[in-house]
Amino acid sequence: FQIMPSGLSLYGELGRVVARRFSKVALVYQDTSATFQNAATEFETTFDHGAEKITSDIYPIKDQMDSVRIATIISNKKYDAVSVLATPSVGASFLKSWYSLKNDGEKIFCNPDMEVTISIYVDVLGLEALDGCVSVFFENQNTSVFSEMYEKEYGKDPSFAADYAFDLIGLIESTYVNDINKWKNNLSSIEYSGLSGLIRFNDDGTRISNYSKKVFVDGKFIETP
Repeated sequence: FQIMPSGLSLYGELGRVVARRFSKVALVYQDTSATFQNAATEFETTFDHGAEKITSDIYPIKDQMDSVRIATIISNKKYDAVSVLATPSVGASFLKSWYSLKNDGEKIFCNPDMEVTISIYVDVLGLEALDGCVSVFFENQNTSVFSEMYEKEYGKDPSFAADYAFDLIGLIESTYVNDINKWKNNLSSIEYSGLSGLIRFNDDGTRISNYSKKVFVDGKFIETP
C-alpha cells in the first residue's frame, strides 16, 4: 500500500478548481519527466471535461534555454492564466520570461509542485506577480498539532513527510497480521484521521485524501472555501 496520497490526483483536482476561475489557460511542463507530463495531462483532462467554451493547452519545455521560445508562443495566444510544472530552476526561468511578455490582465495560477518550492519563485518574480495564485494540496487539519508535538520532543521543526512516517508506523501496528489477505482486508476497511490527514485506501492500495484549495496572499498560502 502507499502511505503518500497519489500526487497525480492533485492535478485532477487542480483542473477542476482552476476551471471555476478561468476559461482559457496554459500549463507548461518539463518534458524530461514522465511524472510532469502525466500530471499535465491529468490537469488538462479535468479542466476541459464536460465544459463548453473552456480550453486548456499544455506545452512541453526542455530546459531554461527553451524559456523565451515557449513564453513567446504563449503570450501571443493570450491566455487568462498560465502555470508551469517543472524543476524550480526551469519553472522560474520560464515564468520570468513569460511575465515580461504577458498581456494586461493575464495571471499566474500555481500548482502543488510550485507550492512546495514557492520561495524560489518569489525570489525570481517577487510577491506581486504571484499574489492571488490558486493551488490545491492534500487536506491536513492536524499539521500544526504534529509540528507542536515534534518540536516539543526534539526541539526542532519536523522534516518533510515526517508526519507520514509517524502514521505509517501506527498504521502497521494497528492492522498487521501474519496473513497477507487478512492484512489487506484490515487496510481496506481503514478510515480515520491521522497526523498526516485522512487515512483510507482505494482498491489498488493507494491512499485517498481530501483536498484543500489555497490562495497565495502576502507571502504564504492560505486555505480558502
